[in-house]
Amino acid sequence: MIFVATGCYAGYSTVVPGTVGSLLGMLFYVPLTTRPNITRLFATAALFFLGVFASNYMESIWRIKDPKPVVIDEIAGMWIGLLFVPYQLRYFVAAFVSARQAEWLLGG
Repeated sequence: MIFVATGCYAGYSTVVPGTVGSLLGMLFYVPLTTRPNITRLFATAALFFLGVFASNYMESIWRIKDPKPVVIDEIAGMWIGLLFVPYQLRYFVAAFVSARQAEWLLGG
């Protein structure tokens, strides 16, 4: 479960782990771009619920709220942001910048 919660251990990055998680989320999403919308929707929902489970598990182990190495929320957030976006670099960059800007504005 640590592997999932930390985004294949990307959350252990010493520099901006949330941003690394978001970039990883975009990379993991690319293979889904050739699939129908319904497939992407179900995959995103599955990742979301897996992320909730993994995050809760890690919080119970580490006994702290929102541990820094847990980046599955950034990965799932990118998938949600990219769900109905055309597979073009400009849209992916806009989704990434929007997600990170929201994170920075909210103080995360």
